[in-house]
Amino acid sequence: MSTQQKQYEYILLSRPAPGVGLITLNRPKALNALCTPLFKELNEALVDLDADDEIGAVVLTGSNRAFAAGADIKEMKDKTYADVYKNRFLENWSEMTALSKPVIAAVSGYALGGGCELALMCDIILASPTAVFGQPEINLGVIPGGGGTQRLARAIGKSRTMELTLTGRNFSAAEAASWGMVSRVVEEGEGKVVEEAVSMAGVIASKGRLAVQAGKEAVNAAYELTLEEGLKTERRIFHGLFATHDQKEGEHGCIELWGHSWLMRVAQACPLSQRRGNPLGSIHRFATVKPDPRKQLYTIHNEPTAYRRHDMLRIEGGRLNLSYGYYDYPGISYTM
Repeated sequence: MSTQQKQYEYILLSRPAPGVGLITLNRPKALNALCTPLFKELNEALVDLDADDEIGAVVLTGSNRAFAAGADIKEMKDKTYADVYKNRFLENWSEMTALSKPVIAAVSGYALGGGCELALMCDIILASPTAVFGQPEINLGVIPGGGGTQRLARAIGKSRTMELTLTGRNFSAAEAASWGMVSRVVEEGEGKVVEEAVSMAGVIASKGRLAVQAGKEAVNAAYELTLEEGLKTERRIFHGLFATHDQKEGEHGCIELWGHSWLMRVAQACPLSQRRGNPLGSIHRFATVKPDPRKQLYTIHNEPTAYRRHDMLRIEGGRLNLSYGYYDYPGISYTM
């Protein structure tokens, strides 16, 4: 049964954009407290999305009031040492870190205890200005058990992590961003952080899947290996991508595009002596350029397998214009 057909009790699953899966924690009365059944559903949905060829990236979010306010204390309060040790309590929380596809956390409201740890398991964290993070377990006579002491220390350093773990104080989205734990704080407004996360996931999903997977693996290696080992891992992954279809299609597509279509079409804007390199980047690697001499308009026709769009460009005083920005090159400005 596909993820689109499955019914869940503790999460909501949707596909808000092409290539993007959105998982919303759905225990509003408990502020999305993390219980074992919720994590079972979450892991199941994530594994299914990871195996789905239509999905390139995943967004994980909660409600405006709480991303996840922590582990479910009602579930924990009567457990003994024998219970948690024998049943490997919390061990399955980290299953999502083994996914090959990137997961973006869109955090609003409380992300405390297990909620903070859940966000840290994601590959990228975007936060609303209302987001409040913290590891308050010390107030319950325990410490973080879902990776808080380890992942937080790698994200913000030993001293800050020690302070937060031993005092249990909360910290703001602005602090999290300034420390490097959060990629950025999104503008205020209900649903804005989810919109931004879905937009980012859509961009990631539009890239070559193998390259995205390789990039995630290489960056994660920086947190698990020495610098020398990490550099070797990066080179190994980089070299391996030269055996992929995406690399061959991308590199040769750019060379052919620069060598034929564009050399003809930008001649009036770019002198022959300045045509060196390939200014186009990968986004137009599938494109062909067709001129309309009556209006000096240039249409980029992208193939159906790439970016399904037709963009109009205009030569204006040596500048090739498109609606979303310029990238300078000797003698010509061009767009990507």
